[in-house]
Amino acid sequence: MPEEIEIADKVGSVSAERYAQIVAELRKLVETAGRIQFTIGDYALEVEPMRESGGQGRSDSLFTVKDSLFRLAEDIGLSYAMVDKARWTASKWPKDRRVPGVSFTVHSILASIVDDEERFATILNPPKGKTRWTPDEANRRTGRQVVKPVTPQEKVSAIHTLATDEEVAATVTSDLLRRPDVAFRAMSDETARHQVNHAQVERGRQAREHFEETSPVAPAVRSIDRSVEFLDLVTACHALVAAAGRVVPGMRDRQLGDDERTIIHENVARVRATLDWIETAVDTGKVDVDGELARITAADAPPPCQPPCRASTVAAARPTGTTGGSTRREALAAPSGPRVAPARVHTTAGPRPEHGRPAGGRHAYPASHPNARWQAVSSTGRSR
Repeated sequence: MPEEIEIADKVGSVSAERYAQIVAELRKLVETAGRIQFTIGDYALEVEPMRESGGQGRSDSLFTVKDSLFRLAEDIGLSYAMVDKARWTASKWPKDRRVPGVSFTVHSILASIVDDEERFATILNPPKGKTRWTPDEANRRTGRQVVKPVTPQEKVSAIHTLATDEEVAATVTSDLLRRPDVAFRAMSDETARHQVNHAQVERGRQAREHFEETSPVAPAVRSIDRSVEFLDLVTACHALVAAAGRVVPGMRDRQLGDDERTIIHENVARVRATLDWIETAVDTGKVDVDGELARITAADAPPPCQPPCRASTVAAARPTGTTGGSTRREALAAPSGPRVAPARVHTTAGPRPEHGRPAGGRHAYPASHPNARWQAVSSTGRSR
């Protein structure tokens, strides 16, 4: 019994002893078949010797190489591919380098090793742990896909081979990503994660474009989007007024240091410039930002105040009447602490001696103050 056949009660439908007898007989036939195929290759080489790459050896020959081999294949009842393969394999293995006991198939696979000496040495040394060459071992040696994958890389290569079609690859990928562990490990790859995110964004963009082009309700949705932007802007203004109404009364009788006042003045100038920008955008529809405003609004600002609890604070702005051509808007805030008087923001341009402001309702910065250069940015002709 050949030593590589494992001891077992049965192999398939036959006993281990009978299986060993079958293998021994078939190896003799395989060796005979190998000699026959090498003989076919040798005769094909005689009809059409191997030529240098780049053209025919005899330009006036009656047949081209393919025509000659095709005629030979038909005359002996074999396929052209079989005759051509036998010819090429025979050209790589001279008669004194052919190894008895190694199949013609293994000779044909190892024939792809370019260097002659390496090729001749390889076939004499079976893989470690093996007593003979097999087609799969020969494919591993030459870097080809094996029939029975064993290592993870071989299995991955087999999947890639089967998933060359885009539709098949997409279906397999979708099925695999439904497995949580597989999805988690796949997303640990930065390139894969980037491609998935990019595909999501692109699919969303295409879906939005398709909706806007084909849906009869697209105009209504665009109108809603504009309404949402309007509400967001109003909410931002209300949040600012409510936060000021909650914080400023708590500063009664408190004296700020020079650095603290400077920081507050800088942020007030930033807010004032931003409010002018909002007014310009609302009145003209232009949202371009000039260089100075971009520099002001892009400056690092302190963290925003934490919004008060919805249950304890109500912010609103409503018209309360007109007096002498002046319109007042009252911002009401109900903080969770002691109730304070609502802060009133006047749009009239008049002196405010209690705040030390000059006419115009704005803080007057001395020429040496760092905020003086922002006075022109925030003064666009509208009085607050």
